[in-house]
Amino acid sequence: MGMVVAPRRATYGASLFIAFGWHLAVITALLALVFVLAAAGVCIDGRRECLGPAAAVSAFVSAFAAPVGLGLLLSTPLSTAALFRGAPTAALAGGMAALASQIVAIALILLWVQLGL
Repeated sequence: MGMVVAPRRATYGASLFIAFGWHLAVITALLALVFVLAAAGVCIDGRRECLGPAAAVSAFVSAFAAPVGLGLLLSTPLSTAALFRGAPTAALAGGMAALASQIVAIALILLWVQLGL
């Protein structure tokens, strides 16, 4: 008789690795965008004097990437733990965990801006 094999579930470590890969890809793309815009001389913040590429990337990292990256670093393991058991593959679980963490980060940024902190 044929044996019924239970479907394989995603592992926590692989799902977490994929989620952090998504975060790294998004932050790297944003850094590249800031660098390219600064190198082209596009002023993002409305000042008369634009920042150079190195200064723009440094300002971006200190104002955005570091705090948001820390928030993603803390929220991703929690969202991965909540989602990895229900997903059939690690790629799906990691993608869903990354999306959930980024939604939480965006909500916190909007709350931060709304409160004027």
